Amino acid sequence: MLPSHQNYSYAHSFPGPRLRCKNVEDKDAFSEHVKTYKWSHQKTYYNATMSLGDMTLWISTYSRNFTCQTWNVTYTTTFSFTNGVQDIRVNEVNYDHVVVKGPDAFEGGTVNRNYSPYNDGYLGWITALASILTGSIEDIMTVDMLDVTTKILQSSLAGCPELENARVKAQTFNAHCPKQDLVQAIESLSENVTLSYLASIPNV
Repeated sequence: MLPSHQNYSYAHSFPGPRLRCKNVEDKDAFSEHVKTYKWSHQKTYYNATMSLGDMTLWISTYSRNFTCQTWNVTYTTTFSFTNGVQDIRVNEVNYDHVVVKGPDAFEGGTVNRNYSPYNDGYLGWITALASILTGSIEDIMTVDMLDVTTKILQSSLAGCPELENARVKAQTFNAHCPKQDLVQAIESLSENVTLSYLASIPNV
């Protein structure tokens, strides 16, 4: 984003997407979306899928199972420029409602009150996140091989405590979790992806 002045700041509020994650205790319901079982000859350290209809991520780790839903939120931010260098700080996030799209936008022939046409535009956003988060990490012990089909180990999220076993096995030692745990780190990542889109909008 090009600054209008070399040194100035301003506040800006806008709607946008953000993931909101929570633990899932019902293992039977969870296993309908993601494989959580382990064969005697393998360990599943991580497995994640995405439900495209409601743009929800289902994530299983060695220590916890959780989902991340796409929410429409209101961001309150401060944009600052110092010698032309931009800094964006999120001051507040208000969760407005779960994103409703596609067939779920209509209930009994009427439009769901939470539906907005721009919600369908969030598909590219969640697809970008899913390209990093979905897939699995499995330890095939009979051949001492780590089968990895996700890009999460290529990100800083590899340093989160829920992925410690996979990180050690993959010898990924330089990763540092950006937050206290994987749930908070994924929520923060989704926020950063939203903020990155602002760079393509002139004079926000």
